[in-house]
Amino acid sequence: MNDKLNILLIGKYPPIEGGESAKIYWMAKGLGEIGHKIFVVSNCQEVEEDYRSTLTADDLDKIQPKNVNLFSTSPLNSVSFIPHYNPYTEKLTSLALEVCESYNIDLVIGWYLLPYGVSALQVSDITSKKWVFQHAGSDIDRLLFNEYLFKYMEKVISKSNYIMCYPGMVDFFKELKKDRCFVHIPGFHPEFNINGKKVNWKKDYNINVDEDDVFLFLGKLTQR
Repeated sequence: MNDKLNILLIGKYPPIEGGESAKIYWMAKGLGEIGHKIFVVSNCQEVEEDYRSTLTADDLDKIQPKNVNLFSTSPLNSVSFIPHYNPYTEKLTSLALEVCESYNIDLVIGWYLLPYGVSALQVSDITSKKWVFQHAGSDIDRLLFNEYLFKYMEKVISKSNYIMCYPGMVDFFKELKKDRCFVHIPGFHPEFNINGKKVNWKKDYNINVDEDDVFLFLGKLTQR
């Protein structure tokens, strides 16, 4: 069996800003660098200005990872049949099906329930390819537990072949009768655990620092 896969990933992607877009980028980059071929289907070219990272054409050329191919829906060919409705799910599915026809896709990953996870389910149903649901936390709170969406979102999750989740969510997904979970265990250095030992900067990172140096950290800090 070939251990290098053609992976179709449906989700957010730069220039969409935010954590999930960044996670997908770095995962695609890492998988591409070890030899897998990654095909990303996104609506990233349609993202509103308020949620768009400022990237120049030169930036996009420099950050494009090895073995990663990006396909995006376009804002230029709008589908007008219900006022103010943009059929993201359907457009993503259609584009993903084109990618499946052009490339021998081995696995589909849908990252975030709506529209990406729903699109991945549709692609899987049509092509009979296995698919993985990657949750993002907020999609569980905002979408799964929404009274108007719960039954539908529950069925979408239950139809996935596998789930990628964090340790604290395993029991929750098992309650949904999904026990095929790949668990993310963050590889943080003990320095970032308040109960852990201090980092040896010279040994671990080859950085010379003084004990009295002060560091500024920019980013999110949570209990997890």
